[in-house]
Amino acid sequence: MLRFLSTVLAVVTGLFLFVILLFVVLGALVAGSSAKKAMPRTVVLELDLRQKISDAPSSGMHGFGGANLSVVGIVDALQKASADPAVKGLYIRSGSSFALAPAQLQEIRSAIVDFKKSGKFAIAHIQDLVEPSIGGYYLASVGTEVWMQPSGGINSQGLSSSSLFFKGTLDKLDSSAQVLNYYEYKTAMYPLIYDDFTPPQKEESLRLMQGVFDSFTGEIAAARGVKPDEFRAKLAGTPYIGEEAVKAGWVDKLGFDIEAEDAAKAKAGKDAKTVAIEDYYEHAGSAYTKGAVIAFVEGDGMIVEGKEESRLFGSSSMMAGDTVSEALLAAADDKDVKAIIFRVNSPGGSAIASDQIWYAVSRAQKKGKPVIIDMSGVAASGGYWVSMGADKIIAEPTTITGSIGVVGGKFILKGIYDKLGIHVGELSVGGDRMHMLSDQHPFTPEEWLALRKTFDAVYSEFTHKVASGRNIPLDQVLSNAKGRAWIGTDAKERGLVDELGGLKEAIAAAKKLAKIEPAAPVQLRHFPGHKSFFEVLFGAMGASAQAAHALSVISDVLELAPSAKMIDELKRAQTLDHDGVQAIARPVTIH
Repeated sequence: MLRFLSTVLAVVTGLFLFVILLFVVLGALVAGSSAKKAMPRTVVLELDLRQKISDAPSSGMHGFGGANLSVVGIVDALQKASADPAVKGLYIRSGSSFALAPAQLQEIRSAIVDFKKSGKFAIAHIQDLVEPSIGGYYLASVGTEVWMQPSGGINSQGLSSSSLFFKGTLDKLDSSAQVLNYYEYKTAMYPLIYDDFTPPQKEESLRLMQGVFDSFTGEIAAARGVKPDEFRAKLAGTPYIGEEAVKAGWVDKLGFDIEAEDAAKAKAGKDAKTVAIEDYYEHAGSAYTKGAVIAFVEGDGMIVEGKEESRLFGSSSMMAGDTVSEALLAAADDKDVKAIIFRVNSPGGSAIASDQIWYAVSRAQKKGKPVIIDMSGVAASGGYWVSMGADKIIAEPTTITGSIGVVGGKFILKGIYDKLGIHVGELSVGGDRMHMLSDQHPFTPEEWLALRKTFDAVYSEFTHKVASGRNIPLDQVLSNAKGRAWIGTDAKERGLVDELGGLKEAIAAAKKLAKIEPAAPVQLRHFPGHKSFFEVLFGAMGASAQAAHALSVISDVLELAPSAKMIDELKRAQTLDHDGVQAIARPVTIH
């Protein structure tokens, strides 16, 4: 009976896979012609910054059924468009909420400034800036003209942060937490042991916010033609509603989004059409496709051990030690590669995986390939560990970096278990510290000593490698470490960063270190390479790499690409969770 059910299950699964495959191919045939649709002769790029934006182009669905919007893609597309005579200008949609870090906003804004320097215009439209954060207006202010919906208003005032503290909650549950941190600025677990901000925590946070605020308001003031202090004084007068915003110099014109878009098209010329910047990027391609090869490796998300999970729609937002190390070493072994740009956007994670990636960077350097770190929104803790040995580190003025330290600990939850009538029995064989991380008791003196020994070793290795990699005296490193995070400008002053900028500056640095002429064209080659649709699909389903590759080759030969509609159907056919799209074929257990 069991064998019969297994056979039936195999047949059903096979039919299901066949239907999905047929669906893919039919969708590809339908999309084949539209995928090659030509761009209009006169283009206004549309950049909608209110949607989800990743840091770099996805390694999952790249090139199939519509590109995802990313910081790197926006910067690259604007660089390409700057030299494209068909592109006349840019239409920007800005708003209150952004999931991007200040440094990522800054890199996008800098790319728009460069785009305007090529002689092209940028019209920005705001519907309403109801939140007091200044980020939405910071991006809109780059426009040659700034529009706002007549019924809208501007409430931008500055920057703020808040933190939940749980010590009181743990006290009420007769529970607690034990935390070991190196040192006073390594505060990630402080909400578990304190009721409010500690003085070092407050000092660090206020300095980070002040640095971002000063940088943003300085750039806004320059764009609006006023002095920084004059603009900062205007912040106190918010909210500015409708005409008040025009009179105060925040916006140039009132009008709805359609009117602003029409104005952009009229400015561009006869028969101008708006084209989403992600669609333009997918059609026009990168600005870096000819000349000497520079490898581009992306490290985005929490740093974890192992390999990156295969995802059907996008990456897993994890910097996996094996995956990133293999990419760096593959780039180092490629004879065509002259230099490596390693883009880092990570708040940290596993020290072991961080060290693994650090070693891959050093191996690449020993093979004669200079490595340039391009720091994005945040490159702190483990994000700094993977960066510290590179030949050059570049960060935006507002990149959060440093946090050279280590923190860890555990909950002690026996009190709440007792309240719930739960008893936890513990058994072990071997050493006497097998239950060291148990939530049933505090660390014993011997366990605490063992934890300190581990942390001593990690902190010592971290700081010594910073001293060696950055060529900074150890006592100076120790002074700037203590787990403290710095914005890019402060990090540069302390020798933790070499230069301020983003991808453009990283490419320039790579050229210099690789002895490539500054004006010479280069091509960015992604490591690992972007997977085909079929490789991602079959990888998510656990199918063989050979089958996926075979279908990928067929797809390339026939020039097929699944349509955006087909991809939406695939998404609906799956079960979504908060972490993304799970595999289509789920394992079934027969009891």
